Amino acid sequence: MPSLSNELFLRNEDFPLWLSGSSWVLTLLSIPIALSGFVLDASLLYVFARTRSLWSGCNILIMLGLISSQFLFGGTAAAYYIFNAVHHAFVSPTECRIEAVLVLCGGSASVIATTAIAIERYYSIVKQDPLRGRGTAGLLCTVWSIGLFIGLFPLFSGTIAPRPTRMTCTAAWYSREPMSMVYSLFCLCALGGSMALTAMVYWKTFQVVRAASRSLQQVMKSKVTMATKVQTVADLEGPAIEGTEDNRRFKRWSAMVFHAGRFLLVGGGGDSEIERVEKETVGSKNSAKHKQQAADRAARKDALERIVFQRSLRIVTIFMLCWACHSFMFIYEITSGKNVPYTLDVLAHSLVMCGGVINSMVLLTDNRQLKNAYFEQYPFLKFLRRGGKRAS
Repeated sequence: MPSLSNELFLRNEDFPLWLSGSSWVLTLLSIPIALSGFVLDASLLYVFARTRSLWSGCNILIMLGLISSQFLFGGTAAAYYIFNAVHHAFVSPTECRIEAVLVLCGGSASVIATTAIAIERYYSIVKQDPLRGRGTAGLLCTVWSIGLFIGLFPLFSGTIAPRPTRMTCTAAWYSREPMSMVYSLFCLCALGGSMALTAMVYWKTFQVVRAASRSLQQVMKSKVTMATKVQTVADLEGPAIEGTEDNRRFKRWSAMVFHAGRFLLVGGGGDSEIERVEKETVGSKNSAKHKQQAADRAARKDALERIVFQRSLRIVTIFMLCWACHSFMFIYEITSGKNVPYTLDVLAHSLVMCGGVINSMVLLTDNRQLKNAYFEQYPFLKFLRRGGKRAS
C-alpha cells in the first residue's frame, strides 16, 4: 500500500466505521442483488471464453468491456456487503480504500464501454467498415485505461471518503480541495462526455438504420404491389380511403409506442427476425440468378447488422436509465459541494446494481447463439429454458 500521509477524509481514529441500523438492513438486502449479478456475469464470461463462435467485434466489447466491468463492480460490492454485514462496520481505512478503487474502476469502465459499443456499431452500419482486431483492442484498452485512472487517482491523492449510507466508499466528489476538484472535473468531462457521445453516435446510427429499413420496405411494397394487382380502380376509389386515413395514422403512432415499450421490456424479436431473414434468403437462392443471390446476401447482412444494433441499443439504453440517478447524484455533489440526501444515495446505488443484473439477463435472453452456448455449458439449467431447444 502506498504512503497515504496526505489522506484528507479517512482517519484511523474514525474506524471501525459503524453502520446504522437502516444501513445494515439495506446492506443485507443488497447482498442477493450483488451476488446474483456477480454469478451471472461470471457464468457469461466463462461461456464466452469457451465459445469461439461468439467472438465478434460487438460481442467482445460487450463481454470484455461492459460485462467484465459489471463483474468487477458486482463482485466487489457483494464481497464487501457480506464482510460489512458480519462486522456491522467498515473495519479499517485500508478496506475502504480498496473497495473504493475497485468500485470506481468497474463503474467508470462500464460507462466508457457503452461508448465503445456505440462506436463499433457506427463503423459497422454507417461506415460499412467493421472494426478489426486492432480497432477492437484499441477500444478495450481505452475503456480500461480510463477506468484504472479514475479508480487509482483518489487513492494516491487521498480523496476517498465513505458515502452517507456507509455502505460503500468512493471519491469525495463534494470536496473543494484542489486535487479533489481537479479529479471531479476530469470525471465529469470524461464520463459525461462519454454518455453524450454514446447518445450522439447511436442517434446517427439509428437514422441510417431507419433510412435503410424504409428503403427496404418500399422495395418490398413495390414488389407486392406488382405481384398482386387484383383490385379494380372502383374498389380503390371513394370515401372509404378518406375515412381510414386518420385510423391509419393513429395505428402507426400506437404501433410506434407499443414497439418502443416492447423493445425495452422483452427485446426486439431478434431471433425470430434472424430466422425470417434466413428463410427468405434460402428461398431466393433457389429461384434467382447470380446477381439476385448476391443482392439477397447483401440484404441479409444488412438485416443482421440492424438486429445486432437493436440488441446493443437495448443494452445501452437500460444501462443509461439505471445510471441516470447516479449521474444526477454525481453532478449534484460536484456543483453543491455537499453530500446527497441519504435516500437518494440508496436509490442511486440500488438502481446501478439492479441495472447490472438486468443487462446480463437481457444479453442472455436476447441472443439465441449465446443462449444455446450457455445451456450447453450448463445443461442442469435447461429446465429454465422456455419452448425447449431451438435450432441454431
